[in-house]
Amino acid sequence: MHHIIAYAQLMVCDSQTMAAESGVLGTPFIRYILLLTGLDTRRIGKKYGLGVGVKMGNEEQLLSALDSMLATDDYKIQNLKRKDKI
Repeated sequence: MHHIIAYAQLMVCDSQTMAAESGVLGTPFIRYILLLTGLDTRRIGKKYGLGVGVKMGNEEQLLSALDSMLATDDYKIQNLKRKDKI
């Protein structure tokens, strides 16, 4: 599973563990979840800029985050550089 995450361009999930692993591997993540909880995911996402959490039901924010991440050609490369700061 980690090989798939590491080579992915983007991870969209509802799992705190998968989101955190994605961030640590340098793959940008969007955590789409009912309740925005999980200190590790928020810290990795906000402090290091490796991902974002979106509350379920907020489709506009989800699509906006997807557009933003996918519109940047070297977003994955930028994330790989950011993960080195962890």
